[in-house]
Order: sequence, then C-alpha cells, then structure tokens
Amino acid sequence: MLDPCRSEGAPCDTGDQCCGGYCQPGSDGELICSNAPPDGQCSQPQERCETAADCCDPTNRCINGFCAVEGPL
Repeated sequence: MLDPCRSEGAPCDTGDQCCGGYCQPGSDGELICSNAPPDGQCSQPQERCETAADCCDPTNRCINGFCAVEGPL
C-alpha cells in the first residue's frame, strides 16, 4: 500500500512522494515538496510531467504523469 502524498513544504526524496508532484530544494537546501518546478524549469526524474519534453533528462519518458526511464518490455 502506498503512503498518502505529502503536502507542500514537507520533506521528500522524490517528486512522486508529493501531492504537487515536485521535490525541490527549499531555502535551506533541503528537499521539500512543491507544486511546481522553480521558474518553469524542467522536471527531474520522478517529478510530474505532461509530455517527455517536460523532463530534463532527454532519455526520460513521461510515464503515468512522471518523468521516468522506460524499461525493457
């Protein structure tokens, strides 16, 4: 069973843990949940996306709404 998503400002390791879909450095440098990447930047692996173009890593695909590496079939 998955844990409930974390709210904005909560500590995180990856964007898929956050209700807003992003895990970004806060003012103190620690990773916290946010609702958007800073200043419209691209999405890191395991952060929210709509298309593969939203992902920073060109090898990532937008799978189920998150940037991820597509595994072998």
